[in-house]
Amino acid sequence: MGNQYNQKLYIGGKIMATKSSTTRLSNLFGIAGFIVDGYNGIRYDAKNKQLVYLSLGLSALGTIIDFYVSIKSASKFRKLNALVSFAINGTRLFTSFRKVKNEYSDDFK
Repeated sequence: MGNQYNQKLYIGGKIMATKSSTTRLSNLFGIAGFIVDGYNGIRYDAKNKQLVYLSLGLSALGTIIDFYVSIKSASKFRKLNALVSFAINGTRLFTSFRKVKNEYSDDFK
């Protein structure tokens, strides 16, 4: 079905998309961040500082890789969508980092 770099998705006998290893890596980081965040919420009521930072870091890495993959696309619409998505996710992650830093600033005093 594919080589070591690309895996073609067949639906109804037609090739619908090609999923590269970098796209899979981006998805993996996004899912890992989601799982860490969920575990922290269930187990520690979202108060474990290290897990919060790990979750945000994984999500940031996934966002950067996703942006990189989208910018390499030939489609101008996908590139525009990547820029908008990167700006939204970047702002959200920056706000989350700042919020976490302020919430845990008492721990450093």
